[in-house]
Amino acid sequence: MTHTHDLPTAVRLRAIGTLAEIVSFHDPDNGVDIGGKLLPPMSRNQRQARLTSARAHGSYATGARLFDDAELVVPLLVFGSSWAQCTQRFLDVLDAVQSAERFYVETVLSGVTTRWYCDAPVDFDEVVSDRKNNRQRYDLTFTVQPRPTVTIA
Repeated sequence: MTHTHDLPTAVRLRAIGTLAEIVSFHDPDNGVDIGGKLLPPMSRNQRQARLTSARAHGSYATGARLFDDAELVVPLLVFGSSWAQCTQRFLDVLDAVQSAERFYVETVLSGVTTRWYCDAPVDFDEVVSDRKNNRQRYDLTFTVQPRPTVTIA
């Protein structure tokens, strides 16, 4: 069960440089809202180079580095007065997201603003399709920097 205090109060895309808002994912008046908890990119996996030999037992690390990027999953709820309006609202969000080549994904939760540098979403999946109630839920997956900028209010 997701509690209201677990959900960010804002999730938006901002332009690099100007920080102008490209699109907000928390805009219930226009049929777009956050559809659940964000899945933050917490994994810091390593890419290792290892040396093995038929004459030695096991293997030995000869070098390692962290992956250059991670993935941030944003659950998005889209709704409208008709199925056509619901679908159009998602297409409008998708157009706004894909219009920018590089941007920040910014979240605000309990006075903490977190900003990830990223590219266009690598994927979007329709998770729930509820035509009876004119609602759709999508997971937007962004490729982001592994270390965000965090500001505490």
